[in-house]
Formats: sequence, structure tokens, C-alpha cells
Amino acid sequence: MQKAALPKTALVTGGSSGIGRAIANKFSENKIKVAVADIKDLPGDHEDILYKNCDVSESGDVEELYSWTVDTIGHPEILVINAYLGIQEKLTEGDPEKWQKIINTNIMGALRCIRAFTPNMIEQKKGHVVIISSVAAGQPHPYGGIYSATKTALEVIAETLRLETVPHLKITVISPGITDTSFFPINWREIPV
Repeated sequence: MQKAALPKTALVTGGSSGIGRAIANKFSENKIKVAVADIKDLPGDHEDILYKNCDVSESGDVEELYSWTVDTIGHPEILVINAYLGIQEKLTEGDPEKWQKIINTNIMGALRCIRAFTPNMIEQKKGHVVIISSVAAGQPHPYGGIYSATKTALEVIAETLRLETVPHLKITVISPGITDTSFFPINWREIPV
């Protein structure tokens, strides 16, 4: 049986740290040309990972990201949607203006990237979109209503995208639990079992 060829190109949004960075590193280790889009600087320990400053909540940034990616690595065969913002505020006391930024990044940013990058995948009849969600989508928690709501929305978006692009694209949702990243600094001893 012939082994399937690895993809040649990938784009990871929110890939300068945490889960996104680990994914970008793994692609690079497997000789996949990888570009990272993030609002944070990319640490310089992987010379072969290309970096583009991009705020996915801004449509102009995503348009520029698309052109830059195509010019730099070509049309990505894998699109990893990982860029997000989190917030820990009570729904009864929080700041709706902050919530709007979370929604614009987590939901609209994902939609902008899908709209920019998937048409070529559909035309080529191949591609893989990976959406990083969270167990918070199915487990609301105090102070996490806005974040959880955006992750739930991403899962609905992923399923809709799957229905709209079958059989040409692969759509994968990954829902990590609490992960040791800068997003959720915690005292592990305080987590109820």
C-alpha cells in the first residue's frame, strides 16, 4: 500500500506561541513549508517558519495575509485556525466592548480566513482546515461565557463548512482541555477533581 504524501504547505493563525506554535513546529519538523500569522512576534528558534504580523479581526490584514502567503509559500494545503482571544469576566458585570473584540477575533477572524483561503482548496479539490476549539465549547464555566460561546460558534462553523465542501475538503475540530500555555495560567492544585 502506497503511503500518502505529506502536504507541502500550511498556514497557522495564532502560531507564535502555545498550541499554535507547537503545531507550526511539528509541520516544520516534517518538512512542510509553514507560515505563521499572529499579532505577537514569532520567537526566532525556527528559521524555517515564516512569519506575518496579522490581526485576523481586521479584514484588510487577512486580505494582505492571503496575498503574502500565496506569494511566499503558495496556496496552503492546510489551514489551521488557532488565533483567538480569551477573557474571564462575568456576563452580568463584564465590558461588552471587550466582548466584541473577542467575537471579532475568535469568530469573524476564523470566518475571514475560511473565506480567503478555502476557495482555492475547493478549486483544487483538496485541502484540510483544522479549527482549534476548546472543551469550553461544551462545558460553560463561570467567567468564561464569552470565550465558551465563541468556541461553540466555531464548532458550528466547522460542521457547516464540512457540509458545504464535502467531498473536497477535510475539516477537523480539535478541542483541547486546560493546556499549559500563557492563555490560562493556573495553579494545578486548585483544580477540583
